[in-house]
Amino acid sequence: MVFATLSTPKHASSNMNLRYLVVVSLVLLVSGISYSVEAQKKSNTGLTVVKEGIGLHGLRVGYSTRSDVIRKLGRKFKTRKNGRYSFQMMYPNGLSFYYCQKDNVQQIFVIEIRAPFRARTSKGIVLSKSTLSDIRRVYGKSKKGLRYSGVEFYYDTYKGKKVVTVIDIVEKRGLRQCG
Repeated sequence: MVFATLSTPKHASSNMNLRYLVVVSLVLLVSGISYSVEAQKKSNTGLTVVKEGIGLHGLRVGYSTRSDVIRKLGRKFKTRKNGRYSFQMMYPNGLSFYYCQKDNVQQIFVIEIRAPFRARTSKGIVLSKSTLSDIRRVYGKSKKGLRYSGVEFYYDTYKGKKVVTVIDIVEKRGLRQCG
């Protein structure tokens, strides 16, 4: 009777090690790219970049609903009824989300951003830091107050400077009229 011993040839073992190394390298590369993309959403200063006419954190004006907001940010918010017009979901971090009272889908039409939330627009206007003159330099002169395509600004005067206190992300076609 002849017995054969099974052994892995040396080149097969090195091929397995090479495959393992390639797989691990690819996993690390993909992880690094994911981290890089997430890091770009926040600048070095910890500011969340908000996109005019779109939104933030995957929540989009004109698309996302009240349920989407709750799924993403949780149930720790207060609801304010604005006359017969809209409801406002107010989070303690400075974010508010508006939807029309008569909208059964409860689609978000405005994302309001205030301090203590730390944000900047995709064009660089920083909440609680940029001024009225910064807005006009970056976005140009508006025909209606501080309303631009997909974004509206509000300000207060601090130490003689008109500083941005509210950034509203609205649909690009303008503020929705609840009817």
